[in-house]
Amino acid sequence: MKKISVAFMTLALAASTLAPLGGVQPVLAQSKLSEGTVVKVKGSTSLYYIGSAGKRYVFPNEQTFLSWYDDFSGVVEANPQDVAPLLIGGNVRYKPGALLIKIESDPKVYAVSSNGVIRWVKTETLAKQLYGDKWNLLVDDVPVAFFANYNVGTAIESAAEFDPEGEETVTLTISDSFRARIVAKQVSKNLEECEKAENQLAKIQKRLRKRGLSVDSVVDGFIQRCIASAIQPLGPGQPIPVNNDDDDDDNDGKKVTICHIPPGNASAKTTISIGWAALKAHIKHGDTLGACSGQTHGDTTAPVISAIVTTPHATSTDIGWTTNEPATSKVVYATQTLATASSTFAVANGSLVTTHAAMLPNLTPSTLYYFRVESADAKGNVATSTEQTFTTTAGPAPADTTAPVISQLSATSTNQTTASVTWQTNENATGKVTYATQPLSTATTTQMATHAGLMTSHAINLSGLTASTTYHFRVESADGSGNTATSSEMTFTTKPVPPPVDTTAPIISGLTVTPHATTTVVAWTTNEASTSKATFATQTLVTATSSQMVFNASLTTSHSLTLSNLATSTLYFFLVTSADASGNTATSTETTFLTLP
Repeated sequence: MKKISVAFMTLALAASTLAPLGGVQPVLAQSKLSEGTVVKVKGSTSLYYIGSAGKRYVFPNEQTFLSWYDDFSGVVEANPQDVAPLLIGGNVRYKPGALLIKIESDPKVYAVSSNGVIRWVKTETLAKQLYGDKWNLLVDDVPVAFFANYNVGTAIESAAEFDPEGEETVTLTISDSFRARIVAKQVSKNLEECEKAENQLAKIQKRLRKRGLSVDSVVDGFIQRCIASAIQPLGPGQPIPVNNDDDDDDNDGKKVTICHIPPGNASAKTTISIGWAALKAHIKHGDTLGACSGQTHGDTTAPVISAIVTTPHATSTDIGWTTNEPATSKVVYATQTLATASSTFAVANGSLVTTHAAMLPNLTPSTLYYFRVESADAKGNVATSTEQTFTTTAGPAPADTTAPVISQLSATSTNQTTASVTWQTNENATGKVTYATQPLSTATTTQMATHAGLMTSHAINLSGLTASTTYHFRVESADGSGNTATSSEMTFTTKPVPPPVDTTAPIISGLTVTPHATTTVVAWTTNEASTSKATFATQTLVTATSSQMVFNASLTTSHSLTLSNLATSTLYFFLVTSADASGNTATSTETTFLTLP
């Protein structure tokens, strides 16, 4: 059989495209919205945990928050416009090991494990063994809607299967919880790419065999390198230990050594060998490559420290990092570079973990600190990071004890039954108007109107008022801290009811005519004050082509007009008209008079 060497260059690209994860960097590290910060949006009661990759996570209720924090002192208030660009990543889940949960429709009580897995505690005796005689006080009722955030795992049959303190130690921060899920998903996706590449290689091998060709053992080396790259998000790895159980070219017999860690029982970890096909499932559920620590010999390699993350607060700072094997945790810090500092401080934890978290207490606000982290494995091999820095945040703003200042207060009656009260405050505040028809100090009944929200320009409309009535009022405004300002008492008067609209014309009576040769006096009376007008012509006014008029705009009840420039011995036709103040007009019937010779 002819032997050839085949280079799988195109397939090697699959390994190069596997997505790396490594350490997750803080978001907006120069602002108060850095990773690990809990923020409250101004004007809202919702709390968000700032995670990685520009995402925020919602605390579904107060109980979930208090499973991670002792109180609300570390919560930072942020403006809505600063928080809005961060995408919602999901709900924060209870801290593993901290509490027990249940839903009202199900009597089962569950312990919270890592990665959002909950496990049924089957008996009360078992609950007491895990959480003490007062275990029932640690049970929180979770709404059904939030219960969907968890995955139900295997039931806990004995106390040896679950360690509450161990669960809390493994997941010290919320970032650890979300980072574990992100890493698991990424590793699973990367391993799927390796499987696809292995399947393509197998197809090429079979085609070559049909042509009587043999293939070098490049396949095994490629798949081993692919998987080593795929699991890189778990931390810098050691060479993958492979056991060649047979010479099957399809690689079905190749075994990988891993440390199997039973869920919720890390103390029962065991070194086992599994096939390639099972590796993805084991890694996804938390197992690690290589033999378990304490079950190998001759270990002289120090842990590898990676993904150092700092979350500064005003008087404390949380520092997290990962190691590629279980190791202790230690942080050495000072306010000067460690090489020259006259004194240093240290925080240490002797537990062997791969996800490390330390809280540095009693720090000074707005201060630069220098630090390094150290981790030692079970064999005493110590790894030390390079020196790094962080700056604590400013202390909380002093409590607001100053009431708003009220100015430009005025009230205007807009009609007989409404009024508008307006004023300004020098800071955002609420608005309230208290009013009555008597002085407020003695009024038996008062009314109140308010507006919603905090603002500086206030306008409140009062309705249902009585016309032509004097009202006494004062305004109140309270800022976001509850400081309240009250104005002095003032008054306004509503508008009077207008008189009814006049639609009746005047009544003309007593019309008299006093003719002369070239003038004539026309007089009459009306029952209300109105204008005076006389229209006349030498023909009937109905057909006259021209006419003359005398007018007086004065409003009177006694009317008298002199018609001038008349012709002697001439018959004239005329009528009089009067209009009242509302424009209602009355006109007499047409009458005649004859001027004197």
